[in-house]
Amino acid sequence: MAITLQSVICPACAEELARDNRGCPHCGYQDHVAGRILSLQEMAQLPSYPAPNAASFDDVSPGFIAAVITAARVGHQAS
Repeated sequence: MAITLQSVICPACAEELARDNRGCPHCGYQDHVAGRILSLQEMAQLPSYPAPNAASFDDVSPGFIAAVITAARVGHQAS
């Protein structure tokens, strides 16, 4: 199955998860703020440092996740 922006990928172990989840059953990672691991699109839309209430995933900012998604889109369009 292709990974899309709607996919839920565990930030800790990179396993693809169901959209309706309570954390990663593979490694135990949990998002205690959201109550579930968010989709890539939801993660990319979270505020990044230095914004107030900035989110981070083991010190990886949503801005980094957004940059990876943007790079993947550009790479996909170029091929």
